[in-house]
Amino acid sequence: RGVMELVVAGIAYQKGFIGPTMFSTLVLMGILTTFLTPILFKQAYRGDRLAKYRNEGAG
Repeated sequence: RGVMELVVAGIAYQKGFIGPTMFSTLVLMGILTTFLTPILFKQAYRGDRLAKYRNEGAG
């Protein structure tokens, strides 16, 4: 998922468009978003199901 961002960041760094600090930031952001997105979606979906279940039980 985050591979494209890492490839673009790597090319930009090699060509001198971005410095080492920006490259490190982009790599860290790519890694974090790749690993956190499925976890956060699972939590959001679970919360949505719980709310739906509670609403159906109350009615």
